[in-house]
Formats: sequence, C-alpha cells, structure tokens
Amino acid sequence: MSLGQPHIPHNEAVRVFLTGLFDYAGLFPPASLTLEDAISEYAQYRMGSDKWMIGPFVCHVSSLDDLDAFGRLFEKSPPFQFSILTRTADDSTDFSLVLQEDLEEMNRFVKRHSGNVSTDIIEVRVPRVASADRKEAGAILSDLGALETGCPLIPDSVFLEVSRDEDFAVHLENVASAIAFSTEISANMSGDLSGKSFPRVGLKLRCGGTNPLDFPTPGQIAEFLKTVIRHRVQFKATAGLHHPVRHVDCKSGFIMHGFLNVFFAAALDAVHDVDVST
Repeated sequence: MSLGQPHIPHNEAVRVFLTGLFDYAGLFPPASLTLEDAISEYAQYRMGSDKWMIGPFVCHVSSLDDLDAFGRLFEKSPPFQFSILTRTADDSTDFSLVLQEDLEEMNRFVKRHSGNVSTDIIEVRVPRVASADRKEAGAILSDLGALETGCPLIPDSVFLEVSRDEDFAVHLENVASAIAFSTEISANMSGDLSGKSFPRVGLKLRCGGTNPLDFPTPGQIAEFLKTVIRHRVQFKATAGLHHPVRHVDCKSGFIMHGFLNVFFAAALDAVHDVDVST
C-alpha cells in the first residue's frame, strides 16, 4: 500500500472490488509488529493516497486496554475502525459467557474514545462441539442473537470460524444452515423491532498461518465456498492472502492462496454452480 501517488483504477468494477478490501493485520504474521508500530503504521495508511483500499485494524479483544495509550491517534477523522477477535470458548455455555464479557469490553473501549473509534466487526471461533451438532449450532446462533439484542453497540458484522478437521464439511453445513435460518427469522421479525438493527452473521475462512496445517487445501476452500453460496451466507477470507495470485512462498515453501483466486472461484461457483470435484 502506497503513501504517495494513489493507485486508482480506471475500471469502475475494479475500484468497487478493491475499496476497503484489505484489513490491516500488522500484529499478526508475517509482519508481527508491536502494538505501537502497528497502530502507528495503520494511522499512516489511513492518511495515505491509497487509504480507500484499507479496511479495519484487526486485533484481539485483549489489546483494547493497551490501545488507550494511542488515543491521540484516534482523534483524526474519520473514526478508526476495528475488527475484534474474541476469546475462544470450549463449549456452548462458555461461548455465551465469554462473548458477553468481550462485547462489554468492546463497548467500554468505544465509550472511552467516544466518536473516535468503532468496533464494526467481530471474529468468533465456534466451539467444535457446537459446530459438530446441528441443534447446538442453532443454539449458538440463538445465543448470539440474544446477546446482540441486549448490547448497546452492535457490530455491523459477526464472522464465525469453525474447526477445520476431518469433519470440516459437517461443521460448515451445520453453522451455515443455522446462520441462514437465523437470518430469515430476523428478517421476518424486523418489522416488529422499532428500528433495532441486527448484525450480519457470516462465516470466516482462514487461508494460512505459520505452519502447513494452517493452510486449507483447494478442496476445502471449494467446499467452504460451495456451502456459503448455497446458503447465501456472507463470508470473510483471511490470513495467508497477502498476494493476489496463488504461488509458492520462497521462504516457507508453503502454497499461498491468492485473494484473486478465492474471489474468482466464488464468483464462478455463484454463476455456474461448479462441481467441487473439478
């Protein structure tokens, strides 16, 4: 991302595609910056010529208190946007309790920096025991809806991440179908909620990390895309997508999934219903 001459594409479709596409994840590999360096760099990019492409600052909920030290940076408009990773829970009961506490922590952070920050997105790992069972997955969505209803500051979007193991397809199907059902119920109830807004709930696909097991196979990515498209569920792809085209990283030897590859695979399936086996 440039701080000098802007890279504004002439093609309108490309401009729309790239606007806000890139979340800033400088705290995580491969950059692994300190919090001070990461938030300072993000502040620079927000003022740079390519600021139209940058999305929210990604951090864990545990970093919010430490971010108070950089409140002077938040005084420059527009408000700083954050995508918050919540803590991981072991089961369905802990999921609700942990998420409630994390939402309250986020609300306190927003209030401390009134008007200068927003927690627009939260990213949540679903306990394996919950995503492995369809009823449990539905209960997770019900609990999420109940928590969000009572929350004074509702994130725009919630992205749920399921375990990627030998039962990955089952986890995806259970959670995606629960999201689709919950979304339909919320839409039908919207007329009775006096303007109350609800977050969009989607699925998160992790495409990389620090070891080979963090990288999904092409088949797993295809299964993920088929599932979210079939259920009309929004999704977020993250990690390992630092380059546009799929390639082998010369340092790690890992096959990196390009963000253009993921995008066009989703577009092709949405239009042509491509067979996963191909």
